[in-house]
Amino acid sequence: WAAAATGLLQSTGLLKGMAGPAAVLDLHNYLASLSLYAATVHAVVLLWDRYVPFTVPAILVPFSSDYKPLLVGMGSLAFYMALGVTVTTYFQAQFRPHTWRRIHQTSLVAYLLVLIHGLVLGTDTEWFAVRVLYAVTATSMAVLAAYRFLRGKRQHAR
Repeated sequence: WAAAATGLLQSTGLLKGMAGPAAVLDLHNYLASLSLYAATVHAVVLLWDRYVPFTVPAILVPFSSDYKPLLVGMGSLAFYMALGVTVTTYFQAQFRPHTWRRIHQTSLVAYLLVLIHGLVLGTDTEWFAVRVLYAVTATSMAVLAAYRFLRGKRQHAR
């Protein structure tokens, strides 16, 4: 959420005057890398889960898990999407701006997949504070994404 939200905040110009563009970009890139590290730790820890015995293929191959394959697969697929977005960022100069922007926009789909994955599979979703966290992050992403989309449509029309 934090990586995607800072990216949307930067692309909409809502942070203009609050922080320099380079600082926001550094924060965005750091948060994106941190999310990949956290997801990797999450996947590795699942190998020792006593409730559901995950295998390496069940974690690495989307939708191949014996346990709730659709929901587990959403998490795996979201990881690969986020990884792809992050890797292509390092090669941004190799892409046309429009192409790179479209690739980067898949991070919103990855966020949605992770949200569903966490909401349905998360063992802590029953906690009120966690439900509030999901609600706040999902609402903020919806508002930021809608604003970004509408702003982009207006700019394109001009």
